[in-house]
Formats: sequence, C-alpha cells, structure tokens
Amino acid sequence: MTNLTKTIKKIDSILELRELNSLIVDRIKSLRRTTNFQSSTEFSIGQTVKINNENIKSNSKLKGAIGKIKKINRTKAVVDFGNIGEWNVPFYLLLKTKEKFNGKKKTGNKCKYCRKPNCSPDPDVLCGDCRETFGHSFYSEL
Repeated sequence: MTNLTKTIKKIDSILELRELNSLIVDRIKSLRRTTNFQSSTEFSIGQTVKINNENIKSNSKLKGAIGKIKKINRTKAVVDFGNIGEWNVPFYLLLKTKEKFNGKKKTGNKCKYCRKPNCSPDPDVLCGDCRETFGHSFYSEL
C-alpha cells in the first residue's frame, strides 16, 4: 500500500472524505482542461487529419478516414470526411497527416419519407427532422 492509501484509510470523518473527493475532482477537471487546450491548439481549421486507428472500434466507418477540420470546439473538432459526412471528433482520435484529402462531395440522396435533401451516402438514412420525429435512423426501421 502506498502512503497515500494508508493516509486515506485513516480518515474517519465523512466531511473530510467529501472535501478530499472535491479536491480530487477539481484536480481531474483541471488536468482535463489543460489537456484539451493543448490538443485544441495543436490543430487548425483547414488542416488534413486522419483518425487514429488504435483508439477506435474495428467496425467503425471512420477507421483510418482522412478529412479536413472545419471547426474547432473546446474538446472536439468538426471534421469533413467527404462522402462519410461531417463528424464531431474528439482530439484524442485525430492525427496530423500529410496524406491528400479526397474531399468528394456528399451524394445528393433524399430522405425516403419527406424527400428533403439528405447528406448521407446511404439512401435508406432518414433526414435529421425525421430521425428526431420517429426516433429511428433508417427508413427500413419504420
């Protein structure tokens, strides 16, 4: 056991444990803010990035995808992946790359239910309004 563990086990007061917990949570938040700030300054709008394969599920459509950063938020970047669409991607999944971004335009599919333009390459995907209304992503699920 470390000295820290031994010291914590000696605390008998719930108030002191809550105060300790509060201090630990504040420290974690501070470290996260610092990490996110450092990550956000590492990238810039218009930069070509690639998804880090080590941190993503093997069956994800974004695995290894190359895109361009359109917007930088506090903890994520909006990345345009061409035919795959625009995604909010956490900085820890992004890698700088010199590879060329293909940038193919999104296909002009329309929602099968309301016929509004849909930026998905899959014609079975509903538009955002219909997804919100029906609670499903695909027309075939209705």
